[in-house]
Amino acid sequence: MKLPFEYQVNADIEIDALQQVAYKAYAVYESTLEPHHWETLKANLNNLASLRELRNKSMLLSCTLYKKLVGAAYLVPSGNPTPIYGNHQSYIRLLGIDPEFSGHGIARQLTEMCISQARHNQETEIGLHTAEFMDAARHLYESIGFSKVREIDPVFGKRYWLYNFML
Repeated sequence: MKLPFEYQVNADIEIDALQQVAYKAYAVYESTLEPHHWETLKANLNNLASLRELRNKSMLLSCTLYKKLVGAAYLVPSGNPTPIYGNHQSYIRLLGIDPEFSGHGIARQLTEMCISQARHNQETEIGLHTAEFMDAARHLYESIGFSKVREIDPVFGKRYWLYNFML
C-alpha cells in the first residue's frame, strides 16, 4: 500500500519534531560508532540552539505522514561557507528519515527536492558530506548524480567524503 506522504518546502514545523526525526535517523548508527563518538553525535543531535541556527539559515524540505514529520533535509544557500564548503556552494545538511519509514523513497524525494530548489534559487552546485558507515546514503547520492570530490578529515573516528552535484 502506498502511503500518503506529503512533501513541503519551508513548512512551519516545530523544532522539537525536527530534532526527534534527526535523532531517530542517526540513532541507527549508535552501534557503528565508538561509545564516546556516539555520545558526541547524540549531544549534537540534541542541541536545539544549533538546530535552530541551521533552520534559520536554510530551506527546510520535509515529509509528513498524517501531519507527523517523518523526514527532513536542510538546503543551505551559497554564501554560508564552512571549513569544507566554499562560499559559492549550497549544501545539504542533516538529511534524516525516521527509520520506521525507510524504504519508501523519502530520502530520494527530499534530495531531489533540494536539487530542484537549488536550481530555482539559481545555485550552481550543491555539496554534501557523508560517512563510510552510511552505505545507503552514499549509494543514493551517487545514483542521483552526486560525485565524490575528496576525502575530508575524519568525523566521529570514521572516514567522510565530500560530494558535489553541478546544476
